Amino acid sequence: MPEHKIESSEDKFQNLISQAPVLIAKFVGPSFITVTINKMALEIWGKSYDEVINKPLFESSPELEDGLKTILNDIYTTGVPFISNEIPVQLKRIGKPDMAYFNSVYQPLLDVDNKIYGIILIGTEITEAVNARKQSEASELLSRTILENSPDCLKILDTDGRIQYVNYNGLFQMEIDDFSTIKNINWDSLWNSESQGLVKSSIDNALKGETSRFTAFCPTAKGTPKWWDVVVAPVCQPGEPIRQILSVSKDITEQKRFSEELREKVSQRTNELHIQNEIFKQAEESSRQGSYSFNLTTGKLAFSDNLFRLIGYEPDKFEPTLDEFYKHVHPDDKEYVKQLVQKFFQRKTADEWHYRMNTKIGKVINIKGTGRVIKSGNENLLVGIMQDVTKEFELIKELQQKEEYSKNIINNAPDAVILINEKSIITLWNPKAEEIFGWTTEEVLGLSLSNIIIPTHYREAHIEGMKRFLKTGETNILNKTIEITALNKEGKVFPISLTISQATQHGNKLFIAFVKDITIEKENKDQLMVKTKQLEEINEALLENIQLVIQQDKTIETIKEFKFLADSIPQIVWTSRPDGYLDYYNQHWIDYTGMSIEETQGWGWESILHPDDLQNCIEVWTESITTGKPYEVEYRFKRASDGIYKWHLGRALPMRNDQGEIVKWFGSCTDIDVYKRALDLENKIEQFEDFNRIVAHNLRGPAGSIDMMIGILAESDSEAERLEMIRLIKSTSSSLNTTLNELMQVLEVRFNKNMTYDTCNLQELVDETENMMRGQMISKQAIIKTAFEVSDIEFPLMYMKSIFYNMISNSLKYSHTDVPALIEISTKKHFGKTVLEFNDNGLGIDLQMHGNNMFKLNKVFHSGFDSKGVGLFMTKTQIETFGGTISAESEPGKGTKFIITL
Repeated sequence: MPEHKIESSEDKFQNLISQAPVLIAKFVGPSFITVTINKMALEIWGKSYDEVINKPLFESSPELEDGLKTILNDIYTTGVPFISNEIPVQLKRIGKPDMAYFNSVYQPLLDVDNKIYGIILIGTEITEAVNARKQSEASELLSRTILENSPDCLKILDTDGRIQYVNYNGLFQMEIDDFSTIKNINWDSLWNSESQGLVKSSIDNALKGETSRFTAFCPTAKGTPKWWDVVVAPVCQPGEPIRQILSVSKDITEQKRFSEELREKVSQRTNELHIQNEIFKQAEESSRQGSYSFNLTTGKLAFSDNLFRLIGYEPDKFEPTLDEFYKHVHPDDKEYVKQLVQKFFQRKTADEWHYRMNTKIGKVINIKGTGRVIKSGNENLLVGIMQDVTKEFELIKELQQKEEYSKNIINNAPDAVILINEKSIITLWNPKAEEIFGWTTEEVLGLSLSNIIIPTHYREAHIEGMKRFLKTGETNILNKTIEITALNKEGKVFPISLTISQATQHGNKLFIAFVKDITIEKENKDQLMVKTKQLEEINEALLENIQLVIQQDKTIETIKEFKFLADSIPQIVWTSRPDGYLDYYNQHWIDYTGMSIEETQGWGWESILHPDDLQNCIEVWTESITTGKPYEVEYRFKRASDGIYKWHLGRALPMRNDQGEIVKWFGSCTDIDVYKRALDLENKIEQFEDFNRIVAHNLRGPAGSIDMMIGILAESDSEAERLEMIRLIKSTSSSLNTTLNELMQVLEVRFNKNMTYDTCNLQELVDETENMMRGQMISKQAIIKTAFEVSDIEFPLMYMKSIFYNMISNSLKYSHTDVPALIEISTKKHFGKTVLEFNDNGLGIDLQMHGNNMFKLNKVFHSGFDSKGVGLFMTKTQIETFGGTISAESEPGKGTKFIITL
């Protein structure tokens, strides 16, 4: 009987070793005869049990002799254990090759006389931890590559505005040799006093979660003058407070206002996970695992010493019953674990599972359980391992957070960021790319870049250039900013600024493109070139005249002739010294101002300028005499005869000597008062015309509604319905009267000044418009639904009422006759602006046929309606007058959506 128990115990121990998720082998004697080896060890060595058991190790596995024999001899001779970490092993799992990693311990075995009689090998698989670390390192490498390859100056600031990081290109552009000289200093202190207010304001906006952009002058650390285009944005995880601020500064000295680039910074380091192993019990402890045995026949449960320690107890501190085990299972997982145990009893099988346990001191740990059911006589035993994988869970969670952080920076970038692989397939497409090109991420991922945004005439060059680079490494565009054209979703070709950098991930080449739409910059540049050419032509003409004056004989008689000519001209003529001191005026100046030349020499002319024009005049004149730039300004002079201020256009050009130095300024002042007043009159006429259209359009609807309700009233036999119609007529009449009063107030305002902004409550506007359109609402069985993320909008109230009236009345007018009208009105924030949308289920508009005429005056798109083609034209004019935009999406028969951005 005792022999049977010993044999049963030995069977259990051998079964435990055989099924353990660690590599175990035991060698005895100086020839290292294999006496014990489990399934995992055989799987790794690629041997069968019969090939190695009870045989010298290097006879059964001679391929292991090189290197391993010396190690085993040293252990057997000296008794010093040997430890190896992260050993790669090629396995075959589920019929497929799989690379695994192990930590191994070779420990000498001692007999009762403390003499070495053998060696035990224990190896623990750490594949999950190694793969997690490698993935984190690859993510960090990609993020740092994106950051360090940025052509712009990138800075990371703390919430106090102090510099914490500047990339290499940034230090180079700022001409700073040692980053430590600027680390932790306030960013605004690097700027001149004129720009410090902009810098501080952008930091304040970032702390509010807003992105700012400004252009300012700031010399480098070595005094090189430079202009910068700067974007400042907050960096934070979703739902977390702002902890850092990202500043992207682009050197635009040579191309001021025409390009801007941003590099994303992803800089997080991860701590390496090292798992050290000792002998069997030490291996359990270092890998945070313990073994167990659960008798499915008797219900008896047994823990190894380290499994007790895993949950905070000394070995054998309590009887490990099933109920005691349940006490340490996390409450949220207890039902799941009980169901697992029930399956063990029913199916007599087990594999792998995950749950949480509470230790003695209440700490929650994540457990990975493995096991297998074996036969021991007539009993079924579940034997296996419980491993604390809390650190692995935390590492995976940390990796997910870092990936989310990197994604957040890229998604908030002010420029388009696009990643493609070696085959030009798009693998990343940020929100700014969606905005610039019109394609959503879902539409472009997995497609070729050349077919999406590259114009047809560039595609072949792009494909050939990619082939050449992959073959030879030669390229002309990497890490350079170029201007080129691109294609958007609508097929429109537009100019962009493009910078491409290369990165590597998992051994594969990636290309990172930073794209900026420079349409506005190009237009400004073209306008500037035209104006520059005009000024050059004027300057050339002036130089020719000056040359003629220089070549003339400067005799007293000639000077008298010049003075006579100047006094004969019916406009003011004057001259100035190079420093801006006015030293001559013609007679027209004296007659107009009533002042003598002595009174107005130098800067005496300031007294006759209108106070509102004085500062601008001084600034423009100061800039001209400082830079030599031609002088041009509009200002008002007081006329001596009646004290009235009249508008004049002041102009002056410098005369230079052969060395290019300014020796004299020649200027004139031309009376443009009639022209300015004509412009003002034209503006008032346009305002009155706009006002008349609003009156006609806004009164037609309520009047029609009253007419409709009077018709219902006349045909109704129900006294209750008649009373309701009378009430609605009174309500609509009241709204009509209110509208008239408001229109009169607008008229009064327009006599004196431009429209002012009001705080418009959108729900109140909906209720008011619905009340005005009550008759049409009832007739169309209409329903209005609202979803206002933004409840108030700053806009002239009268115009906003007109917009709501036009949108809702159009939805009612052009609704289906057999379907109740549904009107949905919503608002949201998008890139710092408010988007107001009107969506209906009406007749819709064929945009392919009418898209170009959508908002033009007197254009109608449906016959059989009392339509004038005024409402949409007026709405567009009102919106654009105050800096907004309006667009439409529509399909015939399916309804129309109007999108208003303010």
